Amino acid sequence: MEALLLILQQLIGSLLQLAGLLVLAMALLGLCGIAHEGGHLVAGLLSGYRFASFRIFSWVWAKEDGKIKFSYSPNRAVAGQCLMLPPQDEAEFRFVFYNYGGGLANWLLALLSFLGWLAAGAGWFAIAWVFSAFLNGYL
Repeated sequence: MEALLLILQQLIGSLLQLAGLLVLAMALLGLCGIAHEGGHLVAGLLSGYRFASFRIFSWVWAKEDGKIKFSYSPNRAVAGQCLMLPPQDEAEFRFVFYNYGGGLANWLLALLSFLGWLAAGAGWFAIAWVFSAFLNGYL
């Protein structure tokens, strides 16, 4: 009977750890999306583009009548989106940096996550850093 209780405790502990990892994965995926779209935003602004809208899941910030307005717009097809208006003198290839801004931001966050893993040592916190580095490097 004691052996059965011990196995049950270990099983419950493992299921709780798995649930914790799933919650962590969802949070990190959201962070990756914010970093990615934020990278497009920063690169676009540095390239002379003007802000139009920024979406993370169903939350949207859009410029209307010179003001940035927040709205909630459910759309399962879009996890993130950063829309920018190009400058009038689009003779140069500024769009390349704007397009690569998202990936560059993810790689930067991956590097920071890897450095966080090195600093954290062992444990769940270290695993979170490694998972974040993997997600950002993959995206």
